[in-house]
Amino acid sequence: MRFSKMLIPTLRETPADAEAVSHILMLRAGFIRQLAAGLYSYLPLSLMVTRRIHRILREEMNAIAPKRDRWIGRHRYYHDECARFLRMQIRRHCSILDIGCGTGEHALFFAREGYEVWGIDSAPLAIRKAQEKAAARGLRVHFLVLDALDLNRLNRKFDTVTDSGLFHTLSDEDRLLFVNTIADTLSVGGKYFMLCFSDREPAGYGPRRISKREIQESLRKGWSINYIREATFESRTQAVGPRAWLSSISKV
Repeated sequence: MRFSKMLIPTLRETPADAEAVSHILMLRAGFIRQLAAGLYSYLPLSLMVTRRIHRILREEMNAIAPKRDRWIGRHRYYHDECARFLRMQIRRHCSILDIGCGTGEHALFFAREGYEVWGIDSAPLAIRKAQEKAAARGLRVHFLVLDALDLNRLNRKFDTVTDSGLFHTLSDEDRLLFVNTIADTLSVGGKYFMLCFSDREPAGYGPRRISKREIQESLRKGWSINYIREATFESRTQAVGPRAWLSSISKV
Protein backbone atom coordinates (compact mmCIF):
# COMPACT_ATOMS: atom_id res chain seq x y z
CA MET A 1 0.00 0.00 0.00
CA ARG A 2 1.26 3.48 -0.84
CA PHE A 3 2.09 5.73 2.07
CA SER A 4 -0.27 8.38 0.68
CA LYS A 5 -3.17 5.89 0.85
CA MET A 6 -2.63 4.80 4.45
CA LEU A 7 -4.80 6.04 7.30
CA ILE A 8 -2.21 7.65 9.57
CA PRO A 9 -3.43 10.02 12.33
CA THR A 10 -0.68 12.66 12.22
CA LEU A 11 -0.67 15.76 14.43
CA ARG A 12 -0.06 19.36 13.36
CA GLU A 13 0.80 20.66 16.82
CA THR A 14 3.31 19.40 19.35
CA PRO A 15 1.52 17.78 22.33
CA ALA A 16 1.93 19.88 25.46
CA ASP A 17 3.35 17.08 27.59
CA ALA A 18 5.85 15.85 24.98
CA GLU A 19 9.41 17.02 25.72
CA ALA A 20 11.88 14.57 24.16
CA VAL A 21 12.40 15.01 20.42
CA SER A 22 11.83 11.29 19.77
CA HIS A 23 8.57 11.45 21.77
CA ILE A 24 7.35 14.44 19.78
CA LEU A 25 8.21 12.90 16.41
CA MET A 26 6.62 9.53 17.23
CA LEU A 27 3.36 11.24 18.24
CA ARG A 28 3.22 13.71 15.37
CA ALA A 29 4.15 11.13 12.72
CA GLY A 30 1.41 8.75 13.80
CA PHE A 31 3.57 5.95 15.20
CA ILE A 32 2.09 5.95 18.71
CA ARG A 33 -0.95 7.33 20.52
CA GLN A 34 -1.12 8.31 24.17
CA LEU A 35 -3.82 6.46 26.13
CA ALA A 36 -3.06 7.87 29.57
CA ALA A 37 -0.18 9.42 31.47
CA GLY A 38 2.88 7.32 30.64
CA LEU A 39 0.81 4.78 28.68
CA TYR A 40 1.05 4.52 24.89
CA SER A 41 -0.25 2.24 22.18
CA TYR A 42 1.45 1.30 18.92
CA LEU A 43 -0.41 2.46 15.83
CA PRO A 44 -0.41 0.43 12.56
CA LEU A 45 2.55 2.30 11.08
CA SER A 46 4.69 1.56 14.14
CA LEU A 47 3.72 -2.13 14.13
CA MET A 48 4.58 -2.38 10.44
CA VAL A 49 8.03 -0.85 10.99
CA THR A 50 8.69 -3.06 14.04
CA ARG A 51 7.82 -6.23 12.14
CA ARG A 52 10.06 -5.22 9.23
CA ILE A 53 12.94 -4.68 11.64
CA HIS A 54 12.28 -8.15 13.11
CA ARG A 55 12.36 -9.64 9.61
CA ILE A 56 15.61 -7.88 8.72
CA LEU A 57 17.24 -9.05 11.95
CA ARG A 58 16.09 -12.62 11.33
CA GLU A 59 17.50 -12.55 7.79
CA GLU A 60 20.82 -11.15 8.96
CA MET A 61 21.12 -13.70 11.78
CA ASN A 62 20.35 -16.52 9.35
CA ALA A 63 23.06 -15.19 7.04
CA ILE A 64 25.77 -15.32 9.74
CA ALA A 65 24.60 -18.56 11.35
CA PRO A 66 27.01 -20.83 9.42
CA LYS A 67 29.93 -19.09 11.13
CA ARG A 68 29.02 -20.74 14.42
CA ASP A 69 26.18 -22.79 15.84
CA ARG A 70 24.30 -19.80 17.17
CA TRP A 71 21.25 -21.99 17.75
CA ILE A 72 22.73 -22.93 21.06
CA GLY A 73 21.97 -19.27 21.55
CA ARG A 74 18.53 -17.90 22.27
CA HIS A 75 17.63 -20.65 24.69
CA ARG A 76 19.28 -23.77 23.31
CA TYR A 77 22.46 -23.32 25.36
CA TYR A 78 20.85 -25.46 28.07
CA HIS A 79 18.87 -28.61 28.41
CA ASP A 80 16.49 -26.98 30.84
CA GLU A 81 14.30 -27.86 33.77
CA CYS A 82 11.27 -27.78 31.53
CA ALA A 83 12.28 -31.07 29.92
CA ARG A 84 12.74 -32.79 33.25
CA PHE A 85 9.33 -31.68 34.53
CA LEU A 86 7.61 -32.66 31.30
CA ARG A 87 9.16 -36.10 31.38
CA MET A 88 7.42 -36.72 34.70
CA GLN A 89 4.14 -34.90 34.11
CA ILE A 90 2.97 -35.22 30.51
CA ARG A 91 0.61 -38.15 30.14
CA ARG A 92 1.59 -40.87 27.72
CA HIS A 93 0.23 -41.22 24.17
CA CYS A 94 -0.32 -37.50 23.66
CA SER A 95 0.66 -35.08 20.91
CA ILE A 96 3.14 -32.31 21.69
CA LEU A 97 3.82 -29.05 19.86
CA ASP A 98 7.17 -27.40 20.71
CA ILE A 99 6.94 -23.72 19.79
CA GLY A 100 10.18 -21.92 18.96
CA CYS A 101 11.93 -25.28 18.78
CA GLY A 102 15.26 -23.97 17.45
CA THR A 103 17.39 -26.91 16.32
CA GLY A 104 14.97 -29.30 17.98
CA GLU A 105 16.66 -30.61 21.12
CA HIS A 106 13.48 -30.53 23.22
CA ALA A 107 11.29 -31.91 20.44
CA LEU A 108 13.77 -34.74 19.88
CA PHE A 109 13.84 -35.41 23.61
CA PHE A 110 10.05 -35.91 23.61
CA ALA A 111 10.17 -38.03 20.46
CA ARG A 112 12.72 -40.30 22.11
CA GLU A 113 10.25 -40.73 24.98
CA GLY A 114 7.64 -41.99 22.52
CA TYR A 115 5.41 -38.95 22.02
CA GLU A 116 3.99 -37.66 18.74
CA VAL A 117 5.92 -34.42 18.33
CA TRP A 118 5.74 -31.34 16.12
CA GLY A 119 8.28 -28.52 16.28
CA ILE A 120 7.94 -25.08 14.71
CA ASP A 121 10.36 -22.17 14.40
CA SER A 122 10.45 -19.09 12.19
CA ALA A 123 14.11 -19.64 11.25
CA PRO A 124 14.59 -21.93 8.21
CA LEU A 125 18.19 -22.73 9.11
CA ALA A 126 17.21 -23.88 12.60
CA ILE A 127 14.52 -26.17 11.19
CA ARG A 128 16.94 -27.59 8.63
CA LYS A 129 19.37 -28.46 11.40
CA ALA A 130 16.57 -29.97 13.48
CA GLN A 131 15.56 -32.18 10.56
CA GLU A 132 19.16 -33.30 10.10
CA LYS A 133 19.39 -34.20 13.79
CA ALA A 134 16.13 -36.17 13.64
CA ALA A 135 17.35 -38.13 10.63
CA ALA A 136 20.74 -38.84 12.24
CA ARG A 137 19.09 -40.09 15.46
CA GLY A 138 16.38 -42.08 13.71
CA LEU A 139 13.57 -40.10 15.36
CA ARG A 140 10.30 -38.96 13.81
CA VAL A 141 9.39 -35.31 14.43
CA HIS A 142 7.34 -33.01 12.20
CA PHE A 143 9.56 -29.91 11.94
CA LEU A 144 8.09 -26.90 10.13
CA VAL A 145 9.10 -23.31 9.41
CA LEU A 146 6.24 -21.33 10.92
CA ASP A 147 5.71 -18.12 12.87
CA ALA A 148 4.42 -18.71 16.39
CA LEU A 149 1.54 -16.31 15.69
CA ASP A 150 0.32 -18.43 12.76
CA LEU A 151 -0.37 -21.74 14.52
CA ASN A 152 -3.84 -21.91 12.94
CA ARG A 153 -2.07 -22.87 9.69
CA LEU A 154 -1.30 -26.25 11.25
CA ASN A 155 -5.03 -26.96 11.13
CA ARG A 156 -4.95 -29.43 14.01
CA LYS A 157 -5.17 -29.70 17.79
CA PHE A 158 -2.51 -30.81 20.29
CA ASP A 159 -2.71 -32.25 23.79
CA THR A 160 0.34 -30.32 24.99
CA VAL A 161 2.19 -27.17 23.92
CA THR A 162 5.71 -26.47 25.18
CA ASP A 163 7.50 -23.13 25.05
CA SER A 164 11.04 -22.86 26.36
CA GLY A 165 12.24 -19.30 25.97
CA LEU A 166 9.80 -17.77 23.48
CA PHE A 167 7.22 -16.09 25.72
CA HIS A 168 9.63 -13.48 27.07
CA THR A 169 10.69 -12.39 23.55
CA LEU A 170 7.19 -11.21 22.57
CA SER A 171 5.94 -7.65 22.69
CA ASP A 172 2.85 -6.94 24.82
CA GLU A 173 0.69 -6.86 21.68
CA ASP A 174 2.11 -10.07 20.21
CA ARG A 175 1.82 -11.81 23.58
CA LEU A 176 -1.97 -11.45 23.47
CA LEU A 177 -2.06 -12.85 19.93
CA PHE A 178 0.24 -15.67 20.97
CA VAL A 179 -1.95 -16.73 23.90
CA ASN A 180 -5.03 -16.70 21.67
CA THR A 181 -3.40 -18.81 18.97
CA ILE A 182 -2.23 -21.34 21.59
CA ALA A 183 -5.78 -21.55 22.92
CA ASP A 184 -7.01 -22.32 19.40
CA THR A 185 -4.35 -25.01 18.99
CA LEU A 186 -4.76 -26.82 22.34
CA SER A 187 -7.48 -29.38 22.97
CA VAL A 188 -9.80 -28.70 25.93
CA GLY A 189 -7.95 -29.88 29.03
CA GLY A 190 -4.63 -29.65 27.20
CA LYS A 191 -1.59 -28.20 28.94
CA TYR A 192 0.73 -25.35 28.06
CA PHE A 193 4.18 -25.68 29.68
CA MET A 194 6.25 -22.51 29.55
CA LEU A 195 9.72 -21.51 30.75
CA CYS A 196 10.57 -17.79 30.62
CA PHE A 197 13.02 -15.31 32.09
CA SER A 198 12.03 -14.16 35.57
CA ASP A 199 11.90 -10.61 36.85
CA ARG A 200 13.94 -11.92 39.80
CA GLU A 201 16.95 -12.20 37.50
CA PRO A 202 19.02 -8.99 37.94
CA ALA A 203 18.72 -6.48 35.13
CA GLY A 204 21.40 -6.45 32.47
CA TYR A 205 22.29 -8.91 29.74
CA GLY A 206 19.53 -11.03 28.23
CA PRO A 207 15.89 -10.69 27.19
CA ARG A 208 13.13 -8.82 29.00
CA ARG A 209 12.15 -10.14 32.39
CA ILE A 210 8.63 -11.42 33.06
CA SER A 211 6.84 -11.18 36.40
CA LYS A 212 4.56 -13.86 37.83
CA ARG A 213 1.71 -11.36 37.67
CA GLU A 214 2.27 -10.81 33.93
CA ILE A 215 1.94 -14.53 33.35
CA GLN A 216 -1.24 -14.65 35.42
CA GLU A 217 -2.74 -11.66 33.61
CA SER A 218 -1.85 -12.99 30.15
CA LEU A 219 -3.40 -16.40 30.85
CA ARG A 220 -6.41 -15.36 32.87
CA LYS A 221 -9.40 -15.95 30.60
CA GLY A 222 -10.03 -19.50 29.42
CA TRP A 223 -7.11 -20.93 31.36
CA SER A 224 -6.42 -22.54 34.72
CA ILE A 225 -2.93 -22.03 36.13
CA ASN A 226 -1.68 -25.23 37.76
CA TYR A 227 1.52 -23.67 39.05
CA ILE A 228 4.16 -21.02 38.44
CA ARG A 229 7.42 -22.18 40.01
CA GLU A 230 10.84 -20.66 40.35
CA ALA A 231 13.36 -22.35 38.07
CA THR A 232 16.62 -21.64 36.27
CA PHE A 233 17.89 -21.93 32.74
CA GLU A 234 20.87 -24.25 32.54
CA SER A 235 23.93 -22.48 31.19
CA ARG A 236 27.16 -23.64 29.59
CA THR A 237 28.95 -20.50 30.71
CA GLN A 238 27.70 -20.06 34.30
CA ALA A 239 27.56 -22.39 37.29
CA VAL A 240 24.04 -21.13 38.02
CA GLY A 241 21.94 -20.13 35.04
CA PRO A 242 19.50 -17.20 34.77
CA ARG A 243 16.43 -17.28 36.99
CA ALA A 244 13.19 -18.28 35.33
CA TRP A 245 9.52 -19.11 35.83
CA LEU A 246 8.32 -22.60 34.96
CA SER A 247 4.56 -22.64 34.43
CA SER A 248 1.94 -25.30 33.83
CA ILE A 249 -1.38 -23.97 32.51
CA SER A 250 -4.45 -25.94 31.43
CA LYS A 251 -6.97 -24.88 28.84
CA VAL A 252 -10.51 -24.92 30.23
